[in-house]
Amino acid sequence: MKCIQKFGGKYQTWEIFADFISMFACAISNGIDRVHFKPREEMYMQIIRKYTNEEQAIFPEMMGHVINGMEENRDCDFLGELYMALGPGKPLERAVFYTV
Repeated sequence: MKCIQKFGGKYQTWEIFADFISMFACAISNGIDRVHFKPREEMYMQIIRKYTNEEQAIFPEMMGHVINGMEENRDCDFLGELYMALGPGKPLERAVFYTV
């Protein structure tokens, strides 16, 4: 959650979380499914471009925290718990979040 605070309120919490999850999913999927690589890479780039270089550097840090959290307790829904803790404040009716 501290990583999201580094954006300084420039974006809505739900927007940062949704972008992070989408880019994380693209990165994982592109590592194993080369057939759909190009559309996912285009999606990733479309998302990341709206952030400054400094903001872009926060996303890999967030990914590291998620991976560490999932490794610490493989039986919990780490991303679900993170989502609830963030309280994004906007219904994400059309959003899809992937949990491992």
